[in-house]
Amino acid sequence: MKRMLLITTAVAMTALVTAQLGRIELRALLVGQGKGKAVWKTRDSATQFQAELQIEAERLVPGMDYTVFVSGYEFDALANGFGKIRVARRYTTAVRPMVGVGTPIRVENANGATVLVGQFR
Repeated sequence: MKRMLLITTAVAMTALVTAQLGRIELRALLVGQGKGKAVWKTRDSATQFQAELQIEAERLVPGMDYTVFVSGYEFDALANGFGKIRVARRYTTAVRPMVGVGTPIRVENANGATVLVGQFR
């Protein structure tokens, strides 16, 4: 009886901790030839996954293609006429970039040269 009560209590506490610790917000400042920022937000629960990645940069070459690298994922962006790029992705499954404190983020131009770098904090 005591063993069953202990197991039940442990399961309930684990579920409570998981539900409370499911919110994360990390930010990264991007520096280099331009400037930018990135934001990673999650709101996970035991039954639901929600995450959002937003990347913005400016002072880049207008009309040039850029590639953003985050945790093994690549995102393509085209700079507008003002030299700004924006990437926004939402994830509702567990298949998503694994972003944590210290995760690097890199922006490369079409020639493969790194123009912006940063780390999530």
